[in-house]
Amino acid sequence: MTHRDNHSQTRRRWPLWPFFFFIVLVAVSLLLHVEKKQRRQEIRQTNDRFTAMVNARPLDQIKAQRARFYEIQFYLAYPSSISYATADLILRLHGIIRPLRLLELQVEPGLHDLKFELRVGVTAAAPEQARRQFAVFFEKLRNLSGVTQASFSVADRAGSGEDMHAFAIIGQVEWP
Repeated sequence: MTHRDNHSQTRRRWPLWPFFFFIVLVAVSLLLHVEKKQRRQEIRQTNDRFTAMVNARPLDQIKAQRARFYEIQFYLAYPSSISYATADLILRLHGIIRPLRLLELQVEPGLHDLKFELRVGVTAAAPEQARRQFAVFFEKLRNLSGVTQASFSVADRAGSGEDMHAFAIIGQVEWP
């Protein structure tokens, strides 16, 4: 045996598996660090996008546009709405006014209601009989849908030669 053979026999071989295990651990650790960095970057970008959306406030802009649209629609439709509401009031009054006579009607529109002044005439010989007929009419008027207020003044003579008693009513009606 030579020295070389002797040296090779005395030289001990280390197993290779711990070295490969260490390399695998380092590789997995590097991959996890890279993934962690990418996740942090994604979170930062998402946070920046969310902050930009909050700062832009698209919902507030949409709400403002929608409110403006409805305001425009309300004001464009206002004259026709008043016209329809007044016609509806006159039709409903016509349905309950008999046997009284409509002497005068004045309507003043508001944003969501109509104020009205109404004069009706009652043909009766005695003031008590005129008041009874008017009371029936006034109760029907107060029971009309949409009438929020109604008050009247005391009767007076409406015409000469007739036994006509006039009553004035002031009231308020919501738009239908």
